[in-house]
Amino acid sequence: MPTIKRLSGFTLIEIIVVLAVIAILMTMAMPNTTNRVAQMHVKESVELIEPFKKQLSDYHRFNGKFPSNNKAAGIPEPDKIMGNYVTSVELIDGALHLTLGHKAHKQLQGKLLSIRPIYVAGSPGSPISWVCGFDEVPKAMQVSGDNLTDVEILQLPISCR
Repeated sequence: MPTIKRLSGFTLIEIIVVLAVIAILMTMAMPNTTNRVAQMHVKESVELIEPFKKQLSDYHRFNGKFPSNNKAAGIPEPDKIMGNYVTSVELIDGALHLTLGHKAHKQLQGKLLSIRPIYVAGSPGSPISWVCGFDEVPKAMQVSGDNLTDVEILQLPISCR
């Protein structure tokens, strides 16, 4: 009796299951760009206030304290300082509080980011540094102003965490 050769192959169900597993694995491997876009918007927003940092440092050097508000610092009113992603910048006790909006990522709309000066107490000649968001204040330094940041930590650039 002659032997019959059977052709073997995959069934349609087996192929669909393999394709589903591959699709799931590819979905998990795709990067999440949502937080990266938000981080870039926050980073660009921080750059907007760079000119004011020197002005606030000079104020502290000459007066021994930080200004209490925009007017005392000689900078424009909060609603007059804006950029692509910032709707206002309010100065409270030396800390700059950026309200995010305009073209900012939808998860950043209406959120606050605080940039606060840090200094060596009793040494007016020492340079002023700045901390952003939830960044820690180094030991032996003091910070001026409160941190009002309510941006989610993953949406902040590493320098603000």
